[in-house]
Order: sequence, then structure tokens, then C-alpha cells
Amino acid sequence: MNSPSMISQKAYQHTITNGEAIGMKHGHPAIVIHPDSTVSKVWAKKPKLFSSSRFKPYAHRFVQNAKLLAERDVIVPTILDFQQVDGESIHVVRYKMLDGTSIRDLLATQPDQVNLERLAEYFYSLHEKGILFKAIHFGNVIQISDNHFGLIDFTSTKFFSGKIPLIRRAANLSTPLRYKEDTSKLQTSGVQEFIDLYLNCYNEREKDRQRLNKILNSLSPV
Repeated sequence: MNSPSMISQKAYQHTITNGEAIGMKHGHPAIVIHPDSTVSKVWAKKPKLFSSSRFKPYAHRFVQNAKLLAERDVIVPTILDFQQVDGESIHVVRYKMLDGTSIRDLLATQPDQVNLERLAEYFYSLHEKGILFKAIHFGNVIQISDNHFGLIDFTSTKFFSGKIPLIRRAANLSTPLRYKEDTSKLQTSGVQEFIDLYLNCYNEREKDRQRLNKILNSLSPV
């Protein structure tokens, strides 16, 4: 599924009206949740001359990253369709929803159901696999069960041939901890506990653990 199939304007209108539209970007819904629990994610070309999407549309990145993440044993939605509106710079990717709840929603409603230890281990495993998920906030991480997590909205993801360097890990790890609507709902000392649990994943790599902790403290994410 490297290239999109072409659909008519009429078919596109049917897609975006057949379900609950959420968010608007450039006059188009950002996503549409359909009655069959599938999701259509829409990308419309930005109304400016120069954009990185001009050379590699975001929809292409989304589809490609889904494949690359799955190859590294990361749970992501199953892509069903990749389409482009005929004669328009509008792309649509339809996929199956992950069966779970975002960490953000769990923190808002059932914070005691968030398995912080497993979540920290999950972040660590992504970095060990060379995956830098740039949109790594708790709304984009789905808790499928106590021991499994999945990613959504992974358009901006960078893949390394080896493990993520410590300085990049620290910056990436501090990103979700800047969202006060999430961290404020963690239990008392939950943010520091999350960081400590991540650092504990280093086990015998004490020197790396100390270096990363020093970098995190210098960034002051919370």
C-alpha cells in the first residue's frame, strides 16, 4: 500500500459524513470515527507555498511509519485503505481502532488503572528499538492491557539504526511530562516515580542511568 487509490469527490464526501467528525483543519475534518469503529484520518494540503508535506505528504509518512513500527513489533492500528481525492491534494487513511483506552483518558477517569511501571518500560523499549516518537504525549499512547500498549498518530516518527542516544531520550521523555492536564492527574509523586521507573530499566548500565538522570534534571520537564 505504497501509493493511494483515487476516489471521487462524492466518495470523499460520503466518507467524511458517515460518522463523527472530530477537529477541523483547512476546512476538512481531522478524523472521522465511523459506526463500524474504523477511523478515517484526513490530510489536506496546507495553504502555504512551502511545506515539508509538498515533498512527502503526511499521509504517506503515516502509512509508511505504520509498516515500519509493526516490523519492530510495535502495536499500531491496521491500515485498511489509503486514498487520494481525484484532482485534489487531499489524502485519507482508514484504519481499525486499537482496542483500548488512551493513557490521557485513563488519567482523567481511572488514574489507578494506569500501570506506570509497564508504561515506563514501554517508553524504554521504544528507545531501545531506535524509535523516536515525536508526538509522544499520553493522548497518543493506548493502554490495551496491563502489559501491552499501542501508538496512534505516529506521522512524526524518526527511526534510528541503533538505540536512541541519551540526550535524545531525555528530550523525548520530558515531552509528555510537559502536559499539565496529564501530569496533574498522576498520583502524588507520580511524575518522579515514572522517571525513576524508566531509569530503573537500565539495570546494570549504571553509568548510562546516571548520565540520563543528570540530563533529565537539567531539562526540568516538571
